[in-house]
Amino acid sequence: MDQPARLMNPDEPVAYQPPYLSCITVRLRFVVDALGRPDTTSAYIVSASTPAFGTAVLASLPHWRFAPALRRGKPVRAVLDLTRSLRYQAVPSGDGPTLRLTWVSAC
Repeated sequence: MDQPARLMNPDEPVAYQPPYLSCITVRLRFVVDALGRPDTTSAYIVSASTPAFGTAVLASLPHWRFAPALRRGKPVRAVLDLTRSLRYQAVPSGDGPTLRLTWVSAC
């Protein structure tokens, strides 16, 4: 493989209310097809800070898009190991603190 698949929309939201941790991480393994779509039937959680977070990220996977892997310059199906970390912090606002969730490369 000349180039592995890579995530194109890294800030895709996930429906998840984080526990009282400042940063949580999930590692997924799945196939990305030659059009850059994740094959959700192949996806599974390798590890996660909390099971609920892993499940929430897995559920959001159909909305993610990838640049497909390339072999000799042509798009191909490929297995991708993807680690995503979500950091959150309380941000003051007029109605009281709100949570700001931000995808980060690592915790």
